[in-house]
Amino acid sequence: MQLSEINDIVKHFSIEAVSFKDISEGGFSGAAIFNISTIDSSYILKGYQGSIDIDRVHFIQEVMDVAYRNGFTKLPRLQKTESGEFSLLASDRLWEFMTVIPGETLQGMPNEDQCIELGNAVAELHLSLSKFPDNKVLRRRGVVTYESLAQHHQQFSDLIRDNEKMFERNDTLTQISTFITTSKEVLQNYFVPEEFDTIQQNIPRQIIHQDLW
Repeated sequence: MQLSEINDIVKHFSIEAVSFKDISEGGFSGAAIFNISTIDSSYILKGYQGSIDIDRVHFIQEVMDVAYRNGFTKLPRLQKTESGEFSLLASDRLWEFMTVIPGETLQGMPNEDQCIELGNAVAELHLSLSKFPDNKVLRRRGVVTYESLAQHHQQFSDLIRDNEKMFERNDTLTQISTFITTSKEVLQNYFVPEEFDTIQQNIPRQIIHQDLW
């Protein structure tokens, strides 16, 4: 993208970029991510693919906003558009704009102090979301079965094949295929869908941990 194209997007967040850097990692989401520099600050501009579940993105944005407003400032601060929204549809993508978290990416295994710090951060996040309205919790559609897992696997496989960065970096396809194969017996024979759905919906702090399923 050109700087003019970036500014066509960020102007809706009342920002003018003076430079930008493409920092897209080529992950599963296929999101376009840019580090945006203004005269006096830096931001992150993230553009989800058009096929993204918009309701899910809006839910995550609301969780982030509630947590931040309740004192958990270790998250990026989402910026609103001129119309008061956290996202913007433009150029076939859903865009969000946020502050940059200072610090460095952890390399290698964390030490004891870092594990303690991470545990404290998770606890603070839980507390900041303790009064998140239950009626706003995003419920996953359907249940986890072998068939649904296999369908997601095919979608992931197609995405990975189209993503040279991820395909070159690791053996993701083989690892996912192995997981699907070894999970088939368990999902088909040891869980009935209704029980699995009950387990999923009753995980403590489900607004966070449902992503594990």
